[in-house]
Amino acid sequence: MQKTKSALGWLSAPVGRSGDRTWRLRRLIQTGFLLTCVFIGFQFYQFIRAAELGQAPLPVRPPGVEGFLPISGLMGLRDWWISGSLNSIHPAATMLVLIFLLMSILLRKAFCGWACPVGLISEMAAWFGRKIYGRNFRMWRWLDLPLRGLKWLVLGFFAWNIFVTMDGHALTAFIDSPYNRVSDIKMGLFFIELGKVGAIVMLLLVVGSTFINGLWCRYLCPYGAFLGFFSRFSPTRIQRDPVSCIDCGKCDAICMARLPVSSSTNVLS
Repeated sequence: MQKTKSALGWLSAPVGRSGDRTWRLRRLIQTGFLLTCVFIGFQFYQFIRAAELGQAPLPVRPPGVEGFLPISGLMGLRDWWISGSLNSIHPAATMLVLIFLLMSILLRKAFCGWACPVGLISEMAAWFGRKIYGRNFRMWRWLDLPLRGLKWLVLGFFAWNIFVTMDGHALTAFIDSPYNRVSDIKMGLFFIELGKVGAIVMLLLVVGSTFINGLWCRYLCPYGAFLGFFSRFSPTRIQRDPVSCIDCGKCDAICMARLPVSSSTNVLS
């Protein structure tokens, strides 16, 4: 009983420079998603290693690993729309893309802010950077604007190929192809047998995130761009009350998207 009271007290305590009481609840949810992904990754590692060794029967392949196949999920979503049936190759990937898409329409970028494990890692790297350097840094505006277009270019590349160049038959053929059938295993092997180039790129992203808060999310994540596009149709939005606002500017300081919240009535971006 005492532990329960302590946990509830920890959740309800004012925290952080903004004193926002939802901050700790968000951290708990983010951490829960991160630990879930780690657990799924460990299960999938056991599955891949058992398959390589020819063990029978194989351990259970965790369906949740398909959450890391957004491209296959997006293709499956369009194939579902065209054919009227959910594909049997990576059905969980399709359902997860659909769930996150609906979440963005209802709650805007809630997935990025409350669920995405990469977002949590990025925030932790930025926190570590503030401890080391005393602050996080912002990209020059003349460079920030073109860099923000990178994730849209990547998203546009996949969207063009999935929705424009591929018809229904080509889409179904790719979903049923041997490559797509083992795309989850190829992804797993990429991390299990991480090469020198991959390790350097990941290290640069982590180190870069200590300098720039939300480096990956702001400039490179096509999934975030995809959800951000549909979040524009959401009926929900951040509203600033000019009467109760004390113009402290803390909302501007902590916003990872660097939006001028303190000078807006409705935040639409």
